[in-house]
Amino acid sequence: MLSLTLLLAAAGFVGLVAGAEMVVRGGARLARALGVSPVVVGLTVVAIGTSAPEFVVSIGAAWRGNPDIAIGNVVGSNLANIGIILGVAGLVRPLPVSLRLLRIEVPALMASTVVFAAMAYDGRFNRVEGGVLVAILCALTAFNIRAARREPPPVVAEFAHEFGATNKAGRDLLLVAAGLLLLLIGGYLLVESAVAIARGLGISELIIGLTLVAIGTSLPELATSVVAVLREEPDIAVGNVVGSNLFNLLAVLGPVAIITPIPMSPELLRIQVPALLVLTGLLWPTLRSGHTLSRWEAGGLLTAYAIVIGLSTAL
Repeated sequence: MLSLTLLLAAAGFVGLVAGAEMVVRGGARLARALGVSPVVVGLTVVAIGTSAPEFVVSIGAAWRGNPDIAIGNVVGSNLANIGIILGVAGLVRPLPVSLRLLRIEVPALMASTVVFAAMAYDGRFNRVEGGVLVAILCALTAFNIRAARREPPPVVAEFAHEFGATNKAGRDLLLVAAGLLLLLIGGYLLVESAVAIARGLGISELIIGLTLVAIGTSLPELATSVVAVLREEPDIAVGNVVGSNLFNLLAVLGPVAIITPIPMSPELLRIQVPALLVLTGLLWPTLRSGHTLSRWEAGGLLTAYAIVIGLSTAL
């Protein structure tokens, strides 16, 4: 029975990853066909698409009465993005960091994480707090779009190489629809399997959300960052993690809390939320030192993540 449940969980992971990729590619090409600039597409369609697995899983878990999986998925994904993705990508190759990332996106992520933690410590995410997170998301997106009115030729060329141009709107609409369907099916299978595994093994749903579900929904970001490093595009690797963490807090947790308020687990407040504050806070000095994430710094992030997960499962 457990083997079947694991198989269904794997199928859910595949559905989430494939669905997110289809939504991103189809949506990006449709947006470009409508004359939307590459930066705006990146800040909207691509960013939302890569956070779609976390959103689908979290809203599905909260809606079906599994709030620990919902909140554990968001916190666990952000921990995994910093610890595993930056850790692995930085070990493959030292990662230079752009000045814009250090001046805008990293401080925005740090501020958003502090706001998230402050809200979390009252024991519950209510609809008003969810609305505040969505408002921060809208303000940040509007700021980025205004700051990027004109893209330099390299950005346009990179976008064209990654997504290509198309005049087949019908095909891209079908691709987006199929991707959304895969996301829904994959999210349902993953949440149901995770709950069954937790109950069968006597493991808390929070731990399942922090580990199995969180790492699974971070697979698109991991694949994107590693491929970007191998292609010698380090800004994409680091920016992908920072942007994904921002969207997980603002575009995933915010709407989920608006739809259904989420109680906070005391265990999460003791270990994982402080750990997320520490790891996110370490990004600034780590990335700022020499404007590069070195191999030993990447190894430190990976080790810190392993310690957090070890403490989470031991206590």
